[in-house]
This record gives sequence, C-alpha cells and structure tokens, in this order.
Amino acid sequence: MLDRAKQYWEIIDSAEFNKLEKLFSKDAQIILPNTNEIFVDVQSFIKFNKEYPGRWYAKIVDIEQTEKKVITITRVWTKESNLSFFVTSIFKFEKDLICEMKEYWSEISDPPEWRISKKYTNKIAI
Repeated sequence: MLDRAKQYWEIIDSAEFNKLEKLFSKDAQIILPNTNEIFVDVQSFIKFNKEYPGRWYAKIVDIEQTEKKVITITRVWTKESNLSFFVTSIFKFEKDLICEMKEYWSEISDPPEWRISKKYTNKIAI
C-alpha cells in the first residue's frame, strides 16, 4: 500500500498521468472534499490532470500507514507562478489497488501579520 501511494505522487511529479490508471481499481472513487467533487471515473481524473494549467511538481513531506489506509502530506507547486499547496491524501486499497482517494488541498501562504506582530508565531521556511 505504501509503495502505491508513493508511486501515485511520483507519477504526478513526473506528469506521466497515463500511468495513474494502473494504480486505481476500475471503480475507484476519487474525491475532492474542498470543492465538493467526485470524479465520474479514473479516466476523467487522468484527463483532469492532463488539462490542469501549468506543470506541477510534488514531494511527499510525510507518509503514514494504518491497517487499511495510507495518508500522505505532499507539497505541490508550480515553477510558473508562486502557487504552492499542501495536499493531504487518504488512500484506501483493495487487492493492492487504490479503491478510494480523498484529497484535501490547502494553499501555502505567509502567516497573518497580526500573529507575527504580536509574536504569537514565527515564519518558517518550507
């Protein structure tokens, strides 16, 4: 299971999206809760990745495995703009294939100035 989750992010990082098909079961559910979406099928998810604007890169920051799931925290960014995200992905598996994946996307930004000025937090480098 751990290897499949790692392969998923390697494929995203290399932009070889057709290879995603071999990781997912035919009836896999791919869900983006932040935008209230579920992809109609794996092929639609592959097309989405191919058509999404710009070239994106990915690096796993943390990965955990439980008995039934793998959870990854991944930094995703583009060199074409200053967009950068942390993605929390929860993978479920059946017969060594991803049968469900939920991805929660969060934009990386600077801390609010008021927290810095009150010395509640310090800015960190990512």
